[in-house]
Amino acid sequence: MKLVFISLLKGKLWGGSENLWFNTALLAAKKNYSILVVIDGNIDPNKIEILKFFGAKVIFFEDHLTNIKDKLLSRLDKDYAVKMLSRHLETKINNFAPALIIVNQPGCYDLAFDNITAKFLTQTNSKFVITFHSYIADLVLTEESILKMTKLCSEAKGNYFVAKKQFNVLQKQLNTELNNVFFIQNPINLNSITDLSYPDNETIKFAMVSSLDILWKGQDILLNIFSKPEWQQRKWHLSIFGDGPDYEKLNNSINKLKLTEFISLKGHHSDISGIWATHHLLLMPSRVDAAPSVLLEAMACGRTAVCTNVGFVDEWIEDGVTGFIASKPTEESFEIKLNEMWQQRSRLKEIGQQAKMVFLSKYVHNADQAFLEHLENKI
Repeated sequence: MKLVFISLLKGKLWGGSENLWFNTALLAAKKNYSILVVIDGNIDPNKIEILKFFGAKVIFFEDHLTNIKDKLLSRLDKDYAVKMLSRHLETKINNFAPALIIVNQPGCYDLAFDNITAKFLTQTNSKFVITFHSYIADLVLTEESILKMTKLCSEAKGNYFVAKKQFNVLQKQLNTELNNVFFIQNPINLNSITDLSYPDNETIKFAMVSSLDILWKGQDILLNIFSKPEWQQRKWHLSIFGDGPDYEKLNNSINKLKLTEFISLKGHHSDISGIWATHHLLLMPSRVDAAPSVLLEAMACGRTAVCTNVGFVDEWIEDGVTGFIASKPTEESFEIKLNEMWQQRSRLKEIGQQAKMVFLSKYVHNADQAFLEHLENKI
């Protein structure tokens, strides 16, 4: 069987949105399927080598134009570039003759702004499916983008979403009823689910695990709250794990607000169990998020969270029972839930255990296997 995976990551950092297609492509390659991966954006070179080791072919969008004339004309004429890149993409994929094409969007409307892949999909005779990994609730689309996405979704053999809220928002924004809709889960970054000892220290240790992108992840909300006098009198510490474009801005803000005693920037850590072995609680003040794997990873480790009500959060957390949900991604709303959590800090271990029970009852442990089996049924 032949499968094509197209990643539209572009300039974004590799994140949770890429894990499912990568793991599924790798699993299919190990089963001796013929795999072609087309990448538009950043990818860890090690991941490319792993895919190639198991027999997958990997090509990059920028490698499509090998003719010097095409390269020069494409820089001068955008329409010509779209035409030529679409043609080269079509030739590569048609020669491969896939049974199915899987188009992975790290966002929700990447195809609306990607003329090359979108143009190819409208012309191909191959079956394709689309995955959706994020959403922006207040986004206003142009009529052209609405028509393009509606057409692609209607022609897709499957439209895969990671959260009910995300699906409802998209359907409302497109002003249409979508068919062939399915819900998927992303793999989490834990090798195994074990019982971690709960940290036994008086200082409550918070962790925020996310890219350092203030607009989307909301680190500024935490800094503004924690700079207030009442929080200076409490025993707590926040470790911010991750990297991203706003490192310097956050570091400067922490110093300016005199929070260096309370907040540490820890950089990227791949050992998720190691994080939760020493921390009590996840803080997730996201403004935009659909299926934050960090929440499921914390729950799997027996930790609870204070989150904003984005994406699938309310599908996994029951406010006041297995965690704390701020109704809006605002300083005021999040502060209310932080204070509510603080009043119940003696129960955080118990709440975390209840969160883990929910995780164990709902999580699909072999998400890549489940997704591949679903794709096989589409062929």
